[in-house]
Amino acid sequence: MVNHVDLACQIKQVEDALKAVEDPRYNFILSEYIINKRYSVNECCQLWQCSRSKFNYMKNNALEEFDNGYLW
Repeated sequence: MVNHVDLACQIKQVEDALKAVEDPRYNFILSEYIINKRYSVNECCQLWQCSRSKFNYMKNNALEEFDNGYLW
């Protein structure tokens, strides 16, 4: 039972951290690219018409924003 409670708390923290990310592109990267793995890097680059390095820059910023909102 305790493990389920801990897991539920961790899931809630992740959800709250995702909601704290205001940029919709960053939110998309976190939820659709990293968590759900629905898109590849190339598909994301085509979607936003950006280079791979620009996408990696946005991904890193998204992860930083997520980290700032996540309570360790």
